[in-house]
Amino acid sequence: SMVDGPEHYRENNYISVSTTCIAFYFLVKEAMTLLSLYLTSKKLAKRYCLSVFNIIDVAAVVMLLGIDRVLTYYSSDPSSLYNEGYAASITIILLWLKLMG
Repeated sequence: SMVDGPEHYRENNYISVSTTCIAFYFLVKEAMTLLSLYLTSKKLAKRYCLSVFNIIDVAAVVMLLGIDRVLTYYSSDPSSLYNEGYAASITIILLWLKLMG
């Protein structure tokens, strides 16, 4: 079957599984980087956390996980997904900024 809309997202959850794995890999990598910087210098860790590009990176991944959960659990009622398109659009923009940064 074709994946032609959010109402079919639950049946094709292989997209969700791969997205979640990649997102958790990124979050673990970020946590290890932060831990390494914190053990080296608290000032470096604080500067890393307040970096605009790092904030965009983490926000993009968190929003990606959020949109994935919304599509997985609320896809049985397509009319409830109308406003999630805006959140998905913002997520895609943040992911592009992450890719370019």
